Amino acid sequence: MKKYFIACLALLILCPALGACAGGQPPALGFDPALVDSAAVYTGGVPAAAMKKEVEDARQIASLLQLLEQVQLGREATAADVAAGGIGLQFEFRLQDGTRALVHLGADGATLRTPSGFRVVTACPAALRDEDAFFAALSGEAQPVPEAELPEF
Repeated sequence: MKKYFIACLALLILCPALGACAGGQPPALGFDPALVDSAAVYTGGVPAAAMKKEVEDARQIASLLQLLEQVQLGREATAADVAAGGIGLQFEFRLQDGTRALVHLGADGATLRTPSGFRVVTACPAALRDEDAFFAALSGEAQPVPEAELPEF
């Protein structure tokens, strides 16, 4: 009886601890956010109707990076995890050394691709889930982008 009680007590202690881990981990962006000079954000219902906004304001770039760091990730993603429809949100961060880093939040916030990998999203900030509202809230003028000019991973 004493062993049974100890086992139950251990389960009561471990279950919440394991549940806290299930939320996922923040993304490893694969670059130093302090080195970002500018960014471009792309979205659209389909690649042929993609739109782009240039972001050069340091505060707005910092906000973009903070939102992306709030995304919680789970397991490695596969092609089956990619939601149908739309291109989601694609971020092109231009770094001070002339290189660029791409981050892609898939349609409906289902997946996240960064320079560090491709993962399933377990939790996403509300601001990023509605791609159209997020894009509209960015400063700058939306410009159409030919499908051939969309960033490629």
